Amino acid sequence: MSNLVQPLSPAQTANEEAKADAEPILEQDAVAVDKAFAKIVLNAPPDVTVSEQAGVIAYKYPKGGGIKGWYGRTMSRFLNFFQRNHGADATAGGNAEALQAIQYGNESGLLNEEKR
Repeated sequence: MSNLVQPLSPAQTANEEAKADAEPILEQDAVAVDKAFAKIVLNAPPDVTVSEQAGVIAYKYPKGGGIKGWYGRTMSRFLNFFQRNHGADATAGGNAEALQAIQYGNESGLLNEEKR
């Protein structure tokens, strides 16, 4: 049995990151709600969507893993119905958003400034 979630190549990762960078504002808002739901209800790490969490779990537990593994595989099967390899694509999009946040912080002038 092959894994439900396949790692992306560097080119595929770059493509998915570019798509995330170009998302319209309403889609970005939906992602924010998704992240809040994942954190509050599913106890996911901060700024991780339901799709990302399910994809990572399914990849780590292609078999076994108890309820957690079952959840990741089941959710990934459901999401793959709408978009093949959705968990990996969502993770690449999440990484792009995180990189934007890091760049914003670094360019803000509020970090790593010498005291005068």
